[in-house]
Amino acid sequence: METRLSCPHLLSNKESIVHEFEEEDEFLTHMAISDTYIAICSLQRKSINVIDRKTKHSLAVGSGKLQRPYGVLLQQNHVVVGDLDMGCVFKYKLEKNSEPEWICEGLQSPSGICEDKDGYLYVASNDGKVIYLLSPQGDFLCLCLVLIYASFRQITKVICHCYMWSD
Repeated sequence: METRLSCPHLLSNKESIVHEFEEEDEFLTHMAISDTYIAICSLQRKSINVIDRKTKHSLAVGSGKLQRPYGVLLQQNHVVVGDLDMGCVFKYKLEKNSEPEWICEGLQSPSGICEDKDGYLYVASNDGKVIYLLSPQGDFLCLCLVLIYASFRQITKVICHCYMWSD
């Protein structure tokens, strides 16, 4: 069995295949795309596979450092990844054997990651009840608790409470 990453609107075209993975049981959890790169979380390899869209060259980021990569965000020459098991968010430079530029620890199951226009990171907890706000430098800024009031088959209200800390 082979796993292929391809563009659905070009499936009849062999050139639509962006990358082929060699492992049979490859389990890809999340991916991010930019004009230059595609980043894919691999649970088997415990790394982020970053593919250059033009050259098709692949680079493994975070190998040996990650346990369960689950959320990923591409920045210009960096990749940000959440690790569910470690409770951390890592920022790596896109180069071979790079060490994390920063690590934000103490988060509960960080998975989804997005960025606003000012570079602040919003990290969703996998349990769906918490959103963390991180500075562009990886500092924890605040925690937002999401409370959902639901009745049978219907969400009646979603309330978000933010809690700020200062040193």
